[in-house]
Amino acid sequence: HINRVNSVPLSINKKALEIEPVFKEDETETTEEHDKRYAAWKRLNVESMLTYAELVSQGNEFYLTHKYDERLRTYAHGYQVSTQGDSYRKSVIELSNKEVVQC
Repeated sequence: HINRVNSVPLSINKKALEIEPVFKEDETETTEEHDKRYAAWKRLNVESMLTYAELVSQGNEFYLTHKYDERLRTYAHGYQVSTQGDSYRKSVIELSNKEVVQC
């Protein structure tokens, strides 16, 4: 199973990169907590954009590695680029081998 999911070629959806990620506000946190979380969110976005640019410049085809947890569930292994990140990071990744499906 791990070899099968690791062998799926992925690419960056360049059109999705044109969309700005949205920071979700949390009414229950203090100003200090908000500022700390916003700084971490902003840092992640900068790192992610640099990673996306590097992947696109190197041919825009890459593979994610996966791992099992103690319950034998499979998880994508990655931080800036992951199919199991937030909704923005999920939207940026697409299958590299595209196929037209007839309805």
